[in-house]
Amino acid sequence: EEWDIPMQPDAFLQLFVDWANPPFPDTHDLLAALGARHRLACLSNINPLHWDKVANQFGIGRYFDHRFLSHEMGMVKPHAPIYEAVIKSLAVSPSDILFLDDTPENVETACALGINAHIAHGRSLRQTCEQLGLL
Repeated sequence: EEWDIPMQPDAFLQLFVDWANPPFPDTHDLLAALGARHRLACLSNINPLHWDKVANQFGIGRYFDHRFLSHEMGMVKPHAPIYEAVIKSLAVSPSDILFLDDTPENVETACALGINAHIAHGRSLRQTCEQLGLL
């Protein structure tokens, strides 16, 4: 209403939910392989509608031992407090955390806090994990 979008709210909401794309074909296999060797956590700037679709409909949520979701935490990347909350919750040294993200600002903040952080994009994630010795 405020933006004067020429569509009904229900239609807009459905389009909004549909923005969440399915995972890349190798995603489930990669997460299963990583989860067999490592404790996995997800830190995401996501809203409840997209998380529901990603976690449940696409089945990604089951792979994570810990979920740190911006809409639940009231904080967002790349601001330091969200990373500090993750470090505290995991109760490990920041250097014991490997953080992979596709946004340079998010990786920069994580690195500034002592987290071992790297840029990784969806299609090249397996290659990045192999280069880091995770698989």
